[in-house]
Amino acid sequence: MMTVRRGLLLFVAAAALTAVLGGLARLGLAIGFGPSVADRHGPFFVLGVFGTVISLERAVALGRSWALAAPVVSIAATLALLAQLSFAPGLFVVAVAFTLIVNAAIIRRQSAAFTWLMLLGSVASFAGTLGWAHGATVFDVTPQWMSFFVLTIVAERLELSRLAPTPTWASRALVIVSLALAGASVLGLRLLMGATLVLLGLWLARFDLARRTVRLSGLPRFTALGVLAGAAIELRKRKPVGSIVVTRAAPRNLELMRNLGLHRLLTIDAGEAAGSLARAGGVGHGYSNIASMFELQAIPAPLRFRRRLP
Repeated sequence: MMTVRRGLLLFVAAAALTAVLGGLARLGLAIGFGPSVADRHGPFFVLGVFGTVISLERAVALGRSWALAAPVVSIAATLALLAQLSFAPGLFVVAVAFTLIVNAAIIRRQSAAFTWLMLLGSVASFAGTLGWAHGATVFDVTPQWMSFFVLTIVAERLELSRLAPTPTWASRALVIVSLALAGASVLGLRLLMGATLVLLGLWLARFDLARRTVRLSGLPRFTALGVLAGAAIELRKRKPVGSIVVTRAAPRNLELMRNLGLHRLLTIDAGEAAGSLARAGGVGHGYSNIASMFELQAIPAPLRFRRRLP
């Protein structure tokens, strides 16, 4: 399983480089084949990179070889997207469906609030990817994809909150806000979604374990800085990320504001993907530097590979 996992991570690294080149081309900086993939920059990063890494992490958490079908199909879909094959979106739907099944299998072993939130995030991702496969624009499904990332992070932080004295009411409030986020993203209630993102930022700033681990060194400090940076970005006084990304009507430069807000939020996930790559294959640190170079307003936070469940 280790050999397969590291092989998949090499494909993820290649997909990440492709997505970065596509993003640079959108900014007007044409490098290599970047311009040819610029129009697919979003799906490459969201599904081809983050989606694959998260599905691989879930497969490792479950500890069953069949669970690797999720990242394998995701890589196949990424290659199909690169080749501009028409069935690529449908293949991504299959990959996300496999991830959903893996999360359901994990719940059968360990039914807890954080594992249910992981499953809920997969449902949101499935809804968004299915909509994209049926012709919806990337902007239309952005709320569902964002919800997937945020719920994955929240689930991780909720699990770790057991290591710190977190009030019961605070943990319950986190679950309720997360449920509201998922529902708002699927139902298209963008203002409610923006409000939930702000509330989640407040929770992280007040109760997250990162407030303690930031005083440590090495990987714990790296993770803590990423979490606290994410909370700070969300709670900026002038323009919270949630309000920027979900708003439909505003100033003339709204599109630029949306892109800035979206990339600030997703930089935390870029760091988590980089952390996973570093843990599993030793290639994540380079990608982490790339992410930091182009997203200076956030510090990446790694997503660890959880030990196999009992």
